[in-house]
Amino acid sequence: MSVEVVTLGEAMLRLSPPDLGRLAEADRLDLRVGGAEANVAVALARLGRRVAWISAVPDNPLGRRVTDAVAAAGVDVSGVARVPGARIGLYFVEFGPAPRATEVYYDRAGSAFATAVEVDATLLEGARYAVLSGISLGVSAHARAAFSAPAGTATRWPPMETASPPGSDTS
Repeated sequence: MSVEVVTLGEAMLRLSPPDLGRLAEADRLDLRVGGAEANVAVALARLGRRVAWISAVPDNPLGRRVTDAVAAAGVDVSGVARVPGARIGLYFVEFGPAPRATEVYYDRAGSAFATAVEVDATLLEGARYAVLSGISLGVSAHARAAFSAPAGTATRWPPMETASPPGSDTS
């Protein structure tokens, strides 16, 4: 199936204390799947778009939790590598009621995405848009290399449309 949009990036598990609790005082944590590109893929699929997501997750129950959540929204996850022995990135969120600020703590070093993501260019064929963020490139040298053009080529990606911000003059 050809897709309209391909998103490329890391998804992680978000852990947060319930009821605006503090991490240092928590006896339990709520678990959610998060990650900008996975969130975009899910949102677009819910709007009826054909979307694929490229990433890497550990080949274990935590990785399956992530891919199952994204796939349940109708996103093609065939471009997600399952990496034996790898780990999933985590982030901890302590939601703060005003005036206390929300605090976020990341634990993503050495994640499956950072160490093993690969881009299958055939997944990009026919797509009108590719979505990735700067953090996807900043996670690791491996991730940067996976999204880079091979030496001697102008680009790895097929030509795609570039979206302009709403209200911008494109003439």
